[in-house]
Amino acid sequence: MLETFGVIRYEYLMQIRRWSLWISSVGLVGLIYFFILGGLLQKFQLQGSSQQPWLVAIDLAAPLNIFAPVAAGILVADRFPRDFRLGVNDLLKASLPSSRPLVIGKYLGSVLAVLTPPILLMLAMLIYLAVPLQMGALFWMAPLVTLGTVLPAWLFFVAWSLFFPLALPLRLYQVLFAGFWLWATAVPPQRLPTINETIVGLQGDYANHAFFSDTGAMYANFHPPATTGWAVVNMGLIVGLSIVALCLTPLALRWREGRG
Repeated sequence: MLETFGVIRYEYLMQIRRWSLWISSVGLVGLIYFFILGGLLQKFQLQGSSQQPWLVAIDLAAPLNIFAPVAAGILVADRFPRDFRLGVNDLLKASLPSSRPLVIGKYLGSVLAVLTPPILLMLAMLIYLAVPLQMGALFWMAPLVTLGTVLPAWLFFVAWSLFFPLALPLRLYQVLFAGFWLWATAVPPQRLPTINETIVGLQGDYANHAFFSDTGAMYANFHPPATTGWAVVNMGLIVGLSIVALCLTPLALRWREGRG
């Protein structure tokens, strides 16, 4: 357990100091906030509704699942290849009892690191909106929406971004991941076959509708329907696939070590 916490601390501190993480994450999330923030403020000041706080919370969390994961996944993907390139892997292997603390520590440290910049920016935007709208409830609603709609997707792509670069060339995976994320989240299923708006969708739309919003017309095309039960299944599948990646990573790590 102590070894795992040590790896988490090391991984988090190393990644959080990367300027590329802050510039890409804050830039991509901030750009979306820049375009939608003024409209949100005006819309919710003019319209009175008991659903306002939840809708504002959903709009605050949504930018974290659009382009920021692309930058985060690309940056996380170099964690194990970097260790091999710098010769750190032999030192870690000698100081840790097994590969499990290394994999879990790198995973949790990476998740915390790549989430820190966008979460801090979302907190700033939350304060910017909550004060003029007089919505103190946003301070607990926005974190709740983030846990239900954002965190599962980030757990998913960080896990697979650690696994695949052990089996594929790093640059190839980074290109493939960027294409996959845009295909999986931005392409309408009416135009091209995609997992968007399906039970394995990654944008948290099932949880949005089932737990936080009653705007059913937005989710009329979902198959299966966005009910509470299917939202739980959606979240369970995403988290379950993340666990699969974590279980496969030690095997891929040993395979990579065997290749020298």
